[in-house]
Amino acid sequence: MSATPQAQRRQRYCSNACRQRAYRQRLATRRTPAGQPRGTHRRWAPKPLTVPLHLDRFIGRAKELEQLRALRDHPLVTLTGAPGAGKSRLAARHIECEHTGNPDRVLWIDVDRLEPGTGLESLVGEVLDPIPTGPRPPGTLPGDQKILLVLDNCEQRVDEAAFLVENLLMNRPDLCVRITSREALRIPGEVVVGVGPLAVPEPADRNAGHRGLLRYDAAQLFVERASSSNPNFVLSQANATAIAELCAELDGLPLSIEFAARWVGMLSVVELLTRVRESTAFLTVASRTASDRHSSQRAVFDASYAALEPAEQALFRRLSVLDGPFGLAPAGAVAGLPADSASGLTDLLSGLQAKSLLTTELDSPHGVEFHPFRSLRRYAAERLADAGETDETWGRLADWLLARFHPTTRRIGPLARAQAEDPELDQLHGYLWATIEWADRRNDPRNALLVAAAARTLCTKGDEATFRHLATRALRQSAPASDQAVLLIEMATSARLQGRVMVAQGLAARAVSRASGLDDGTVHGRALIELATCERHNRDFVAATTHARTALSLVGTEDTLNAAACLEHLATTSMAAGDLDGAGLLISAALHSLAASDTPHALATAHALNTAADVALTCDRVVDAEACTLAALSLVPPEAALLHRPLSRLAAISALQGAHSQALRLREAARSLRRRSPVAEREWLDDWVEQVCDDAISGAELVDLAVVRTTAEELTPHRAHAFALGEPWPEQPARDPAESQLPPRQRTIALLVAEGLTNRQIASRLGVSSRTVVADLCRLRDTLELQSRAQVAAWARTVVTT
Repeated sequence: MSATPQAQRRQRYCSNACRQRAYRQRLATRRTPAGQPRGTHRRWAPKPLTVPLHLDRFIGRAKELEQLRALRDHPLVTLTGAPGAGKSRLAARHIECEHTGNPDRVLWIDVDRLEPGTGLESLVGEVLDPIPTGPRPPGTLPGDQKILLVLDNCEQRVDEAAFLVENLLMNRPDLCVRITSREALRIPGEVVVGVGPLAVPEPADRNAGHRGLLRYDAAQLFVERASSSNPNFVLSQANATAIAELCAELDGLPLSIEFAARWVGMLSVVELLTRVRESTAFLTVASRTASDRHSSQRAVFDASYAALEPAEQALFRRLSVLDGPFGLAPAGAVAGLPADSASGLTDLLSGLQAKSLLTTELDSPHGVEFHPFRSLRRYAAERLADAGETDETWGRLADWLLARFHPTTRRIGPLARAQAEDPELDQLHGYLWATIEWADRRNDPRNALLVAAAARTLCTKGDEATFRHLATRALRQSAPASDQAVLLIEMATSARLQGRVMVAQGLAARAVSRASGLDDGTVHGRALIELATCERHNRDFVAATTHARTALSLVGTEDTLNAAACLEHLATTSMAAGDLDGAGLLISAALHSLAASDTPHALATAHALNTAADVALTCDRVVDAEACTLAALSLVPPEAALLHRPLSRLAAISALQGAHSQALRLREAARSLRRRSPVAEREWLDDWVEQVCDDAISGAELVDLAVVRTTAEELTPHRAHAFALGEPWPEQPARDPAESQLPPRQRTIALLVAEGLTNRQIASRLGVSSRTVVADLCRLRDTLELQSRAQVAAWARTVVTT
């Protein structure tokens, strides 16, 4: 006789984890039907199914539902989107809303759950009734008489589904078909509805607080699912920013957000965000009844990756090193393919885009741009590491970036001019940053030149401290002497722009020492010009002139741009030393050199014309100075870093001509543009120009000055450029009628908020209660449609004070 359960020996386990593992195995054994392999899910039997019933709340997708409502009677509609975008759920929601009257005429087939070897054509033939033979109106049947066939998750059998659906629609006028797939069928009559990510907060709105967060569908979904899985979860000011960052990190994809929400309770939102950024294998807590392909985020991505051709898989992996949007050129660089039609790159990118693994932006100022999903990019990086291609791909990107930035690292001239000559430099900033991190970890000898190239973008963004840290590390690593010299030049330029002239002079002297033994005269000349610039700031005009002339001889007259920059530097040094005749001859030679060049150099010519205007002002030739400045303005684009100098010169010219109102406006516009540009270099004549303007404007009314200053702060570079060339000064914008209706006490409260006072302090000062202050603040925010106390303070500073 068998022993009773009480008499049986109790199983012992080495740990609680072991006990739980055994429990899950016993549970799986009970749930698995006899004869079915353990751990597999029960698949759909070949018989008609109704629309899947979802027990949780549907969130968002109002625009997509409206599109589907308009296409209710269309024969074929395909819902496409990225992995985990919620295509199946959207289709089910549409049918629930639009086809509830005839549930028996809706057939739903989940292709993903079919048994292997089950043919779509034979299955659909079994579940569809024969064509009705009774009388019917001619042409297409009304929508309520049609059969709606839904083929869900067709991406694994898209070719078979395309042939089947085309044949069905040609022979069954009583049929409408809805497809959910990551790729369209591409057959005649198909209407594709894109299912994009849910709306996520913009970077500027991620600190707006928990009330504003629920305006975004992705955040609503996370809060809803997190509250369902953990009743103790509450959206608060403390976790709102982390939730916004998490939704953005998951690209607003509903399935990934639902995976993440189930971890709330075991991890805080901040910890969850950190884990998500580390690996795509983390999000594994899925529904027990989900299919194998939807059991985790990585399983979802694995299915999409497996459906790609080998060449598409290789490109998908290698694109993971591109941080942010990219065009054909960087994509071809990392893939090892030229960006032309013969290489097949465009076909591969088109294939990834058709399979919803990339999105495209056609209206970008840089041409067509491809946008990767963050989570898919992390997954692709893991695949790249598995394939052993990480260093090779990063190396290709580093070589392409160095070739792309090579002309700028050999250019003598201001940082702002180099930035304006090549606007794509700003777009490459993200690639440079990521490549520098890789090269720094690998101690790659290309790191020094990569950091030198990044100076042109890091310094224009005002991130000089980061550049100094990266450059110091790069100098400690092994690198060719020429690369170290280029990096030292950029470090000297950056230090000089920050006002640390003595430090810059020491760095420039080191660069000259490194470059003196090289055969590259351009690098040596750049180092000498930077050293001469520092010496001119320290009023050592003899040494500055000597070094600049040596640089000119090293560069040679064949290099038109760098030779003109050397002549321009000599002219500025001669002007500072009091040799005005010599300065005039030198700047004339620079302009002649640029004019004689076969290649037009608009920005270099504009910079030389500005220097010619400075020489003319120093010689009291006001008319010549005005002509040179206007000519320079006609050549430069409306960029803040390029406009402040000619505008300040025009302000001084207007002051000398007695046009004080014009001088006031030009000076304030120039000051505003200088504050917006972190690389605005101080020129030799700047202090004299400021003094001339101050002397002429000293009698201006304070009210007029405040109004002009407020307008100048709001002036765009385009409007400032147009005003300098003769267009009228923009009038003070009319005040919003709602602002003029504010009671005086509310305006006073706004001013006190701007001063940083609390509600209790404001109440004490005004002699009212704190509740009155709170009520007035609420009315003010409602009237002006302001969202926060900080916005009230900003409004008070810019409007009430004026």
